[in-house]
Amino acid sequence: MVALDIAERFANGKATREELYAARAAASDAAGAAAGDAARYAARAAAGAAASDAARSVAWVAARYAARAAAWVASRDAARSAARSAAWVAARYAARAAARAAAWVAARYAARAAASDAAGAAAWDAARAAVGAAAWDAVGAAVGAAQEKELRRLCEKCEMELLGGM
Repeated sequence: MVALDIAERFANGKATREELYAARAAASDAAGAAAGDAARYAARAAAGAAASDAARSVAWVAARYAARAAAWVASRDAARSAARSAAWVAARYAARAAARAAAWVAARYAARAAASDAAGAAAWDAARAAVGAAAWDAVGAAVGAAQEKELRRLCEKCEMELLGGM
């Protein structure tokens, strides 16, 4: 009831000075509180947006560096694997070529020796047997059974990788 009386006096222009001062002070306090609240909310929103932008930037930079590092490691590992495979293939072919050359030299000398000692069909049979045995002995001595198996496995793997990459 008192508030209605004061409001009626303000509306009629009959409010006392104390009431006017009190009303101005209350309005000023209300406006200051509203401005403070608005400033706090704006500052919070700006800080949140800045933190969000900073976090997003940091995440992008971290992701870029991580991707770069992962690509470097992957390319390095792929290059190492390709070099190993190529080395094994080259070693395999070199071993085969050396074994073939040694087998043919041994076979030629064995055939000459057998041909000079024996005559006719027996000489040629002995030469053929010597060529075959000398070839296998040379391959077995040059590469070894375990190494040959490993080389075959690696070469097949390398060929699969090379054919798969095309």
